[in-house]
Amino acid sequence: MLLALSPALSARPRAVSVAVLDVALALVTALALPVVAAASPLGAINMVLMYESPYTDTPLLGVTARLADDISLPAEIVLPVPEGANVMWSGEYFVGATEGNILVQARQETRDGVPVIAFPLSQSRFGHAEVTYPSSLGSINSSTGAREVGFELTLPVDTGPVYAAIALPPNVTPVEGSDIVQMSREPDGFTYYSIERPSAAAGDSISLSLVVIPADPPEMYNETVPWILAVVAAVIVGAALWLLASRKQRTTEGST
Repeated sequence: MLLALSPALSARPRAVSVAVLDVALALVTALALPVVAAASPLGAINMVLMYESPYTDTPLLGVTARLADDISLPAEIVLPVPEGANVMWSGEYFVGATEGNILVQARQETRDGVPVIAFPLSQSRFGHAEVTYPSSLGSINSSTGAREVGFELTLPVDTGPVYAAIALPPNVTPVEGSDIVQMSREPDGFTYYSIERPSAAAGDSISLSLVVIPADPPEMYNETVPWILAVVAAVIVGAALWLLASRKQRTTEGST
């Protein structure tokens, strides 16, 4: 969780739990570029927006990336971010490890009109970033608690498979929004409303939004406390890894 360097940065995604990371077998996503060359096409990209409570004002977007198999380390990884992104953490991630993830300060840039962050990978082929941004949440109806949650990202390079999801807790109900390809309840307790593409080109927009309402009366919930953000950060990483591992396993089985 990082860029423009947040004061609370640590050497791993904020409070990523041991249990979550143990379950996370293989990571989701994008591809990077050699340090001195133009950005390479992405191998895959995964974007998950966690909406952890019907009364939070800070949904957290996790973008995870994997370098293509033919890219040698060290290499630079480039991730799309929303306009006005505040990077809470970025760095190298080690699949299956409970310790040792490396915080790496990212550069926030605009490339060909596309907002991105870029940072080097030297030891792991996986990069991960967590961001907040002003347009993640909007009020629709204050009396019912209806809010719109979502994101729009423009890809900086061509990419292989794309996975994008909004994750909602049990006490939040979606009432309308983007066309959803699938809905799945995952082990983290969240329901993922997702879309997938087999590939996408540089400049393509990946967007997802839902209008949601609280499933229970507001008085049943307290205001968001700081530790919730830590849990959300852990869930983003763990869920992303678990989902990609499952899809990769299904692809492998289908090809045999």
